Amino acid sequence: MFDGELTYMLDIDVTKLEKINVNGVAGAATGYVAHIEIGVENQFFPIPAVFSFDFSPDEFGGLAGQLGFFDTYVVEFNRKAMHVVLK
Repeated sequence: MFDGELTYMLDIDVTKLEKINVNGVAGAATGYVAHIEIGVENQFFPIPAVFSFDFSPDEFGGLAGQLGFFDTYVVEFNRKAMHVVLK
């Protein structure tokens, strides 16, 4: 899930996207589903991405989801070292 403001930078017209309701710990929000490609190093793959204008960039920068990211990579986090390894 990403801040809806990114749709302007990516030239994505939200009026043409599927509108969904998302729920989480912080409450409910309206989201828009776009099918985009993201990349890690030289490998790119398609993912469904949800953009929402209900989250502030100061409070919420983005969230990688299970579909398209965590089901593609084995992810190792080392928070103390600020290091992420994708396999």
